[in-house]
This record gives sequence, C-alpha cells and structure tokens, in this order.
Amino acid sequence: MSDLPPPEEELPPTGTGADAIDAGQARDQLETAAKVVFLSALAYTAANPDDEEADEDSHLARKALLLAYLMWKLRPKFSSSKPQEEEVLEQEEWVENAAHDIVKIAHADAREHAGTLFKRMKAENPDVSDATVKAAVRIDSAWAEAAARSTATRLAAETALDMQPDVEAFTGEPHHVMWISRGDPKVRALHRTLHGRVRPPGTPFHKWPDGQELRYPGDPKAPIDAWINCRCGLLLVPAKDAKDAEDIFHVPDADFDVPLVSSGATQAMKDLRAEKLRGYTRTM
Repeated sequence: MSDLPPPEEELPPTGTGADAIDAGQARDQLETAAKVVFLSALAYTAANPDDEEADEDSHLARKALLLAYLMWKLRPKFSSSKPQEEEVLEQEEWVENAAHDIVKIAHADAREHAGTLFKRMKAENPDVSDATVKAAVRIDSAWAEAAARSTATRLAAETALDMQPDVEAFTGEPHHVMWISRGDPKVRALHRTLHGRVRPPGTPFHKWPDGQELRYPGDPKAPIDAWINCRCGLLLVPAKDAKDAEDIFHVPDADFDVPLVSSGATQAMKDLRAEKLRGYTRTM
C-alpha cells in the first residue's frame, strides 16, 4: 500500500464568466469608440447645422455601426456569469438597430453641445464670423474632450443596459446592474458611494429630495454635477449574486482621495450648468 497521501479532491473550475476587469476593459473599448462617434457627430453638426438627423451614409453613421458591432462582440464581457453555448439573436439585425439608436443619441447631444459652444464663442467675440465659429466647433479641444467623455460614458452605460435582456438570454439568468468607478482620486464624492452598488434595471442609483434621479453613469436627466466628465460604467451581475457582489466590490470612503475635477472639464461644466439653468433652446 502506498504511503503517499491521497490526491486532493478536484475542484470545479472558477472564473468561468466575465469579471470586473473584463467589464472594465470592455467599457474602456466602448468609451473610446463612443467618443469617436460623438466627435464625428460634432463635426457633422458643424458642417450641417440645419440637419435634424444625420445622413445614413455619413461618417457618423459608419462609426456608429462599428460601435454597435463592438457592442455585440463585447456582450459576454458585461456579464459575470457563464454564457450558454448558443447565440440567441441575429447579429445583423441587432447591430443595425443599435447603430440607429447610437446615431440618434450622439447627434442630439452634439447639436446641443455645439449650440452651447457656438453661443459662448459668439458672446466672447461678436465680430467673429459664423464660418470661423463652426470650424472651431470641429476642433477636439479640452471642451470637446470633456463633452465627448460625458456622452461616451452615457453611451457605454446605455449600452450595458440595452444588453441586459440579451445577456440574460445569453446566460440563462436574470441580471442586475452594478456601478463601477475608476477608483482613483478624480472620482467625485457621490460616485464613490455608488461604487459597487447593485440595482435592478430601471431602479435609480441615487435620488435627490426634489425627485431628481441618477439612473446610470452619464445620465443627462440628473443634475449636471452628477454626470459631467463622468468616467464610471456598469457591470451586469446575476440577480442571485447581487448581495455578494456588493460585499466584494465595496470600497471604504477613506480609500478614495479628495475628488478632483480636471481642468479640461471646467469650461464644459460652466457651459452645461448654465445651459441647464436657462432652459437652453437649441439654435443650430
């Protein structure tokens, strides 16, 4: 009889689904692509100020289609549960529908942001020609960068929300959404408290006494200071694991440094806050 100890019991494999790192990397890819879409929308708006909708053959539409395809490919990485073997949806139809929605969001945001920037530049220099101002709107300035980041964050968050029924069909499990911040000193105080929190889809992450809600990162209906230049994202987690996920991803407030606001976002924050306060009417 051998004196060797019995072999250890074989454990089931772990980590079969996506985790926060996978979701974070997927979110970064989506945000980068979404930023390109927004800047394309900004350029289209400057060149075609009277168009209510973007041309289906435009550069913007092509970039939106690429973003939608990327959304399709990254869908499994937004779930922390193991996907089933078979695909459920037809890729072509899903991508086309998503691209159409992306163009509508990006074009509407670009028209609003370009109108704000146009109005401020004319106020600062009344003699400048409209053509010069429109050309300046095309430039990827610090202002455009901050505006693009805000819209890209919203597009990435809405992407995750839109993926929820598909992920559920893909995995066979109901899912909730988790708020994930970047975990660095730039994360604002409210978002530090939301990091790692899980909510059923359709339930706001934060509600103010006046009834305003923050439904997801980049939510344009929330107060301006809650979404401008936001870099957070969402991860889909199985509903049955929601409590465990919150415990695992909770970060004590003391682990965040004093939140900072990048200088590149300062002017955009001023513009968009003023826009909210005066009930801005689009002029472009």
